[in-house]
Amino acid sequence: MDEPIIIKFVDGKNQLFTIDEIRILLESKNDKLYLEFENSEIDDNYRKYLQNQLPNYHVFDVRHSPKLWISPAIETTQLLKRIEEVYQAAVLFRKDAIRLMQLLGKRYDRNLFEVGEIFEIRKESRENRQRGIVNEEWSFWFHGAECQFENHKTGQIIETIVTNETEYGALDSFFFCRYLLTTLQFKDLGELFNHDSSSMTKTLNLLEDAGKLIRIKNDSQRGIIAKY
Repeated sequence: MDEPIIIKFVDGKNQLFTIDEIRILLESKNDKLYLEFENSEIDDNYRKYLQNQLPNYHVFDVRHSPKLWISPAIETTQLLKRIEEVYQAAVLFRKDAIRLMQLLGKRYDRNLFEVGEIFEIRKESRENRQRGIVNEEWSFWFHGAECQFENHKTGQIIETIVTNETEYGALDSFFFCRYLLTTLQFKDLGELFNHDSSSMTKTLNLLEDAGKLIRIKNDSQRGIIAKY
């Protein structure tokens, strides 16, 4: 990956690139570009401006560092046509994740809405490769910072992030695409994204900018949930 291009901070101001300069840089960098703010603070208005001016790209705020990552994505107007569907799917995903955690807690006689209890179940399931049964329909599998639920009747897969304390409805772009593709009512929407994490993250950011998603962890792109 190329080194980031620095946005200089001079006399108390960011020396921002014009949109024409950004387009030239993108052309020279094979359509992928890292920008880093010298003053160590993202200019969010600049991010929104670039996203508006670059409809065929995603302008991504790299949460753990003062960088913007620009890469190709589905065109903005195409995403906006389906954005309410994405929001409704995000709402249902959060409800599904909470419901499954309630079922898992009942199975193990634990309240998974108390901090740390989820990790006790992960410990108990280690002998079975961190896998187990929720009920006659659902199984679970802990891997990394996630718990995957799979419905063996419908094929639906729901990946919940377990490192946001007791909020299990946070969205990961890759896993959310998978949820859409395996959920019958959203399969057509899922085929639009087809595991395109960049375009999904762009859509989630558009929903966040519109106030329909809220951030519970500002330092993580996976700390965003549907507001309902």
